[in-house]
Amino acid sequence: MTAVGRSTVSLSEDGMVVAYASKHIPYASSSLYGNARVFEWNEDGGCWKIRGNGNGELGGEFKGESISLSKNGDVVAVGSPKIDGKPPGYGRVRVYE
Repeated sequence: MTAVGRSTVSLSEDGMVVAYASKHIPYASSSLYGNARVFEWNEDGGCWKIRGNGNGELGGEFKGESISLSKNGDVVAVGSPKIDGKPPGYGRVRVYE
């Protein structure tokens, strides 16, 4: 994964879960889809373990313009401000548990 441009991060209250998103993740096409990932600290292994990973589904979606993690790290909201070919102001927020 190669991120181009700005990325966003959100932490759980205890700092054991981190959500990371970048709205500029290029794929085979020229469109930018975006990506969001959630990691959890594995105390036994002393490293971050991936809990979830999601790419934008539509070209120009820019999934990951914004991201917010709940206090306990169990719920994440990922914002997509626009989608190519849709009218201005058309975006969405996806919530994952």
